[in-house]
Amino acid sequence: MVEQLSAAYDPQQWLAQSRAALLESAGVQPNDLQRAVRRHRKLLNAETVKYFAHEGVVTDERRVPNHDVQARAVELFYDLLGVKAPRAAQQSQAAGVEVVINAVTGEVIVRAVAK
Repeated sequence: MVEQLSAAYDPQQWLAQSRAALLESAGVQPNDLQRAVRRHRKLLNAETVKYFAHEGVVTDERRVPNHDVQARAVELFYDLLGVKAPRAAQQSQAAGVEVVINAVTGEVIVRAVAK
């Protein structure tokens, strides 16, 4: 009871307890989180092997950063944190304004439209 009351006055402790309870109720174990973080670190440093051939024979190979995988890993991290801006396709659904001017009467009509 005393621990619960002290948590109510310490937001960081309350947040940590709430997060732990939420993860536990979802069936997520602490070692699952550790594995996910390790895997994510590997993705952030992902590499690929490029092979170079001459007349059908591989003559050289190089390990180079896999920028596509690294970019996707960063994107996933931002999704997890909820700090990523919406994609352009999602932004195009915003409302717009249509202005209609009657050439005969000069009347101006302004109305909102959904794109």
